[in-house]
Parts: sequence; C-alpha cells; structure tokens
Amino acid sequence: SLSSSGAPPATLIFDQPAPLLQAIFFSTSVLMVSCPCALGLAVPMALIAAVGVGAQHGMLFRSAQAVEAACSVSLLCIDKTGTITEGKPQVTGMVLLQEGEDVCSMNEEGWEQKISMSCRELWRSVAACEVNVSHPLSAALQVFAARLASGDGSEEKCSPCVTKRKSLVGKGVVCWTSDGRAMAIGGSSLLELLGCPVSLPLAWRTAEQSVVYVLTAEKARQGEEEEEEELASYCWQARMAVALSDRVRDEAEAVIRRLRQLGIDVVLLSGDDPGVVQQVAAQVGIQQQFGGLSPLNKSQHVSLLRAQGARVAMVGDGINDIPAFAQADLSVSVAGGSKEALQSSDLVLAAGNLRLLLASFRLARATMRRIMLNLVWACMYNLVALPVAAGLFAVSSSIIVPPWMCAGMMSASSVLVVSCSLSLMSFRP
Repeated sequence: SLSSSGAPPATLIFDQPAPLLQAIFFSTSVLMVSCPCALGLAVPMALIAAVGVGAQHGMLFRSAQAVEAACSVSLLCIDKTGTITEGKPQVTGMVLLQEGEDVCSMNEEGWEQKISMSCRELWRSVAACEVNVSHPLSAALQVFAARLASGDGSEEKCSPCVTKRKSLVGKGVVCWTSDGRAMAIGGSSLLELLGCPVSLPLAWRTAEQSVVYVLTAEKARQGEEEEEEELASYCWQARMAVALSDRVRDEAEAVIRRLRQLGIDVVLLSGDDPGVVQQVAAQVGIQQQFGGLSPLNKSQHVSLLRAQGARVAMVGDGINDIPAFAQADLSVSVAGGSKEALQSSDLVLAAGNLRLLLASFRLARATMRRIMLNLVWACMYNLVALPVAAGLFAVSSSIIVPPWMCAGMMSASSVLVVSCSLSLMSFRP
C-alpha cells in the first residue's frame, strides 16, 4: 500500500505496531528530499556562467580563481602607456642637442623642411636600432623614421648595420654598428645611467609628453657582455631629444571615478618621467602616482601594498609589467599588449577599452552574490526539508511528506540553483 498510494497506511500511527514500515517510509522520504546536489552546484555553476558571460563581452578570465580574486580586489595598480593612454604615441617634436637647433614642433606647417640631412641620417640609425624592440615608443620612432625616409626619397639608402643590440630593462636599448659606433636610445633613467645630463627647453618640461633621448659614442668597443657599468665608461654625447605624445583614453576619467565608487582605490605606476605621470594622473583623477619606475620597482610597490593588507590587481600591457603581475593577487592585461603580458595574466581584456576593466569587477561581484544566494538557499532548504521529511510534524500536526513529493522538491532545489546561476547571462557591461 506504501508504493501504490504514496502515503502511509491508515494504521501507521506512532502508538500502533508498524515500526518497520514506518521506518522505511520516513527513511525513503529523507533520502528523496535531501539535496547535496544543490550545495555541490552552488559555486561551480555560478563560476562557469561568469567565465562564459565574460568571454562573450571580451573579458577573458583564465580560471575560476581569477573570478574570485577579482571580486575581492580593493586596490588597483595601473600602468600608463597603453593602459590609461591609447598606446599609440606619436612624435610631436624634436631638438638636435649637439647642434643647438631650435625645437621643431610637428604641429607647425612645413615642419618637414626644417629637418636637416644630418638629422635624417640620425633617424635612419634610430630606426635600425629600434628594430624588433617591443615597446609603443619604439614603434612610434620607427613610424616617424619611415615617414621621413619616404618624404626625402631615401627609402633605398642603406641603414647602418647593427652588429649587436642590448636591452636595458626599464631604461632603453644600446646597439653597436659596423663602423664602431654605439647608439643608446631611452628615457631620463638612461641618461642617469650613462652620466650624460641634458637640459631641455622649458616648454618640454611642462608639457604632457614623453621624451626619448638619442646618444652616440664614437669608437665604442664591443665586449662579449657589456655590463651597465662598462657602458657608462663610454664617451657619450647627447645628439637628439624626441617628444612623443600619447592620447589619454576618453573613458579613463569616468572609469576611475566608478572604480572609486566600488571601493577600489587606484594607483598609477609607470616607468615614464615623473612629471608626465603626475600630469596624466591629475587629468584622470588618480591621487597616488609613481613615475620613473623600473620593472623591479613596480613589483616592489605591489608587494608593499599587499603587505599592508590590500588585495591588489595589476593592469598593464608590456613585458615591463610582468614582474608586478607575479606579485599581484590579480593580473590584468589589455588587448594590443605584448604576447608575454597576455600569456602571464589572469584576465585579458579583449578590447582596448577600460570600461571592460570596470565591467570585470562588476561581473565578479555579481557572481559572488549569486554564489552566496545559492549557498543560502541550499542550506536553508536542507535545514527545513530534512526534519519535515523525517516526520518532525507527523504526530503534532499530521504533516507527512510522501517520497514522490520529496523527489520533486529535491529536483526543484537543484533547478533553482542552476537558474539563479544562469541569471548571470543577463549581465551587461
């Protein structure tokens, strides 16, 4: 009668002899109503849904752990070039330091005619030295050199033969040519290393632009492995200073403001000139900024912030950011960055839009809310359903839940957890 009617027989009353049948009935109900599936699905279903939704909108989480890390971020360290800025710098001015020529602004009409032949020859050497150097400023220098070559019909002229090239991490590049000369190209940190001070015009020191210096050394010997100290012993001469400007992303200020509203502080870490970094930070509303940092310095800043109790995310796009990636709780790379940075990051933004960075944090927090909701529902369901199915109210209120109804309740609980997780599909950046 138990299997046909789905309810205990009329004689199944606690004060009458039917203990075995009674035990089987309530045991079956408990087995049917218990739902460990809901507890098991609460976390993975929400994380899987989040990874899928993120991929649809250009936020590529490499793992479920990356989603969890993004949810807990309290401080964001962000690089400048290619992240806050568009990463497409352009040459906006130059000055030949050794010859004392005036600053040549690219905004002036007929600026190409002002560039001397000696300067054009220097640019051909710069282009040869910057080949295969993966940095946005390097690409801008090569583009400008090609533009000059096409303007004076010198595309077919032979460039100096570079016999050796040495990259100085966070400083620049040094190369040696077949005629026995050495050329160094880099920022102010390179000038300090090589002991070659340069005085720039006041207009350049106050403008929002990066400055790259070109230095040469005559009769520079080539050792097997020149150390930085040995390079400083060369007789370097500052030949040219080049101004480059990189446009700040249109959405940067709004995204920084929204991040602060989410409770995420922002720190700007850059290897660029501290004055330029300060001006860019003021433009987008970042209060803490550090410029002139080497890759090791960036990594140390991230480690220090973590030691102070912050959950740190590092956003960058270049090889120089990889050491800081290794120290951060969450590493984020932006589309268009170096292959090494993309491969070593936990989260890849498939489009060069900082709104995706904001959306990734919103998605991670929405995912965590779904996980908490799933867990609360699964626990409450089992806490309530198990005692009732076991016959807690069978005597006092004659409330008896048959096994078929318990099976339906168990299935409904799992379906509800899955549905709650899949509601993330409606997320919009």
